[in-house]
Formats: sequence, C-alpha cells, structure tokens
Amino acid sequence: MFKTQELSRKTRMQWLAFVLLTAVMYQVIFLAWVTEGFQAFTYTLDDPYIHLKLAKNIASGHYGFNLSENSAPSSSIVWPFLLAPFAHTYFFEYVPFVFNSVLILCFVAVVFDLLVNFQIRPAVSYTISILLLFFINGFGLALNGLEHVLQLLLVALIFKQFAEIVERRQESFGQLVGLLTFAIMIRYEMLVFWAAAVAFYLTKRDPKKICIVTLFPLFPAVAFSFFLKWIGLGFLPSSVMAKTASDTSFLLTVLSTFHANATSRQGLGILLLTIINVLLARKTHRLSWASVTVLVIPSVLHLLVGKFGWFFRYEVYILVYVILFFISLLSVSNLSRWRYILSFAFLCWLCEPYIFSLSKLHQASRNIRFQQGVTAEFMDKYLKEPVGLNDIGLPGLRYKYEVLDLWGLASQDALRKRLSSRDFDWISDIANEKGVDILFIYESWLQPSAEWKKVGEFILLEKNVVLGGDVVSVFTREEKISKLKNDLISFKGELGNLPVEVKIY
Repeated sequence: MFKTQELSRKTRMQWLAFVLLTAVMYQVIFLAWVTEGFQAFTYTLDDPYIHLKLAKNIASGHYGFNLSENSAPSSSIVWPFLLAPFAHTYFFEYVPFVFNSVLILCFVAVVFDLLVNFQIRPAVSYTISILLLFFINGFGLALNGLEHVLQLLLVALIFKQFAEIVERRQESFGQLVGLLTFAIMIRYEMLVFWAAAVAFYLTKRDPKKICIVTLFPLFPAVAFSFFLKWIGLGFLPSSVMAKTASDTSFLLTVLSTFHANATSRQGLGILLLTIINVLLARKTHRLSWASVTVLVIPSVLHLLVGKFGWFFRYEVYILVYVILFFISLLSVSNLSRWRYILSFAFLCWLCEPYIFSLSKLHQASRNIRFQQGVTAEFMDKYLKEPVGLNDIGLPGLRYKYEVLDLWGLASQDALRKRLSSRDFDWISDIANEKGVDILFIYESWLQPSAEWKKVGEFILLEKNVVLGGDVVSVFTREEKISKLKNDLISFKGELGNLPVEVKIY
C-alpha cells in the first residue's frame, strides 16, 4: 500500500493539476447539459431545497422548516449550518452546488494522492481518479446539492487512516478521531467507521485510546440529540425517523434489511468486494484481527442497517471505501495481467448503475423544475395562505407562507400521526390545527378523507426519473372550490409550451 514515493514533487503537482483540470472540464460539461446551456439551474433532487429552507431559518435564529414550529427535516447535523452564513446572499440557492464543486475537486485530489502513494504510475493514477468520478456518479452527486460529496471526501481521508492500520504503520490517532467526529456530524451512516475504529482499538487493548475513540466522536451527535429533545422533538431528525420507522422488532428489522441489501445488486457487489479485499489482504500478508475490523465492519454494518438507492446516494460512501481498499490491495498483489483485467470488469459491473445514472441528470433536473417549480410558481402567484404538501422541497423554499409537510420530515406531529394511523383521517385533524385548506399531494402516497374535494391536477408530460409521482393532485374544502378552480384556470393559460398540463375537475 503506502510506500516511499520516488515521484518528484514537481511531477506530482503537474499530474495533480492535470487531474483537477480534467475534473473541472467534465463538471462544466455536466453543468451545461443539466442547465440547458446555463439557462435554468435546478437541482436533480428536491432535498437540497429543504436544507436551504432550514439553513435560511437557522440564519434567522430558528431551527425548523416553518418559523411557527421547530422541526428537524435534515438527515445531516452540520450541513444546514454550513449553508446558513450565505442565507441572505442573492446566490443562496447555488451555494450547495458551489460547495460540492469545490469538494469534488478535493475528493479527486485526495484519491490521486492516495494512488500515487500506492506507487501506481501517474498516468494510471490519473485515469483511475477520473474514472472513479464516473463510476460513483460523482458529478451527479455534486448536482444533487446534498452533503454526499463532503461525505465522500471524509471517507477518502478516513480510508487513508485505516489503510495505514492494515499496512501496520503508525496511525495518526488524533486525525482519525477528528475525522470520525466531523464525519458523524455530516451523515449518521458514518458511524460504521466509528464502530470499526472502536473494534480496532479493542484489539490493541489500549484503554486510553479505547475510551477516547469510543466517546469523543459521539459527543457532538449526542449533544445535538439533546438539543432536539430540548426544543420539543425526538432524539433523531424527523428525516432519519421517517426512513427507519418499522412495525417489527429491531432484530427482525435488521435481519430483513440485511437480506434485502445483500440480495440487491449493489449490496451483493459490495459484499463480494469486501470478501475479495479480505482474501487479497491474506495473500499480501496483511490480514490480522486488527485489519479485519477496518476491512469488514463498515460494509457489513451498512448491509445490516443502511439504505440503498434513491439515485444511488445512500450507499455510495461505502462503495468508495471498498473500492479504495480494493485498488490499494491490488497495487501490492502482483497478479497476472488477466486478473487485473478481470478486476476492472468486476468494477464495471458493480458500478454500471451509477455510471448510467449520469444519463438521467438532465431529466431529473427538468422533473424538479417542471413539477415542483411550476407548483411553487402557482402557489406564490395565486395563494396567500398555509398549504399542505407531501413533497415540500422547492415549493417549501420559494413559497412565502407556511407549508404543512404531510409526510412529516418538517412536522413532528404529521410524522407521528402518519406512522401511528391506519387511515388518513389524521390529515384533516392536522390541517385543522395548522389552518390549512389546500393540499398538493401524490394520491399514491396519501388519500384525504371525503371532506376534501379534488379540484385539479398538475400532470408532468415528460418521463419521470426522480419524482414521487407524475401527477400532483390539488384538494380543497367545499368553500374554496370556486376560487381555487378559477386560479387554476388562469394559471393554465400562462403555462405556454411547458411540459406540464393543468387539469381542472
């Protein structure tokens, strides 16, 4: 793995500059494609708009999606706080993309440096670094506006620490603890690396380090949990609770999650790659109980309790981790050429969905723009009252009035009622509490009671690759039907050639 590097500093920097320029070039190409020639910028998911709204309110001294209630709609502890200082700038909506564009360059620079330190030739290191961005949908992650690119950068840095452990070199304990602490604040999934670090130091039987690595990285996350409880919420963000809610016992949930993950294409691939890494470590005389902790525990824990999918962003961090270990172990394995070719073919198979997801970026951005963006435009122009939504993203950010999140990410009450109810009568109850008389929902998700009358639909006329549904249904109460229909009729005449149909009942 890590060896004395004979490459001169000048040559290394020249190749690094080449890597960064290539990454910038591809990022600009993807940005131009997604924005249709830099004309219309929209993220490829609606989630970043939730973070932006939360960050905007944090900058005003309130933690929540609506100013009237506290809520925790972000799965990341610190990401909204990183956005908050820019809340009052004119370019606020672009800040997540700018962050990610810089972070993706940092990530590819760290990867290139790691590969060169493996004594892989600069030209090969350059090729692998750029290919990896395609293999993990790196450019797509930058365009979804979330914290996953920062997560990948931290994974690469944590991998460097763990690779030194496998190499039986002196690990940088303070750096590792600091990285783990910050990583958990970025994404809760990063706890898998904390668990691996704890297990490693248990094998070393160093009480002081065991105590520090066990407790210190958890302190900010635990403090944040108590903060959430103090403001009247649960110990975890609503978005985390919504994703992990289950009617079965914890053990059955873990077992069913492992079965679903391990039998999926991505999960099976990650499991196989983990096994291959262990075999390669054994072949290169790097296998020990200590090395097994960092080779196996992170990927197995993700298979047990982690998520896969939704534009392949939930599991990409563990994919990068096992790929980096795979490359590092291959670099010292002295295999025949055909086995290297076979290894590359295996990675192509494993990463094929991520590679082809790049082809969906343009359509995903259009989906958000022409469904959520058009809905937000209608709300902002014709409505001046609280509304209910089950997909709050872009409309929630741009609408000047309060938004009731019926799915529960931005409303603790709605989440609790949705998870505990067997019917949809709770929608009327919470709408009455919040003064909401108009709903914009996917009927495949929610079915309001008979007192709600359907008055229209926003129908997306293009292929849907990322939305919860093609049709947003508009419901209201009896006394507001006439006005809302007139508003929809007026708005329909303003759509022009947009790929959206407004249907009125």
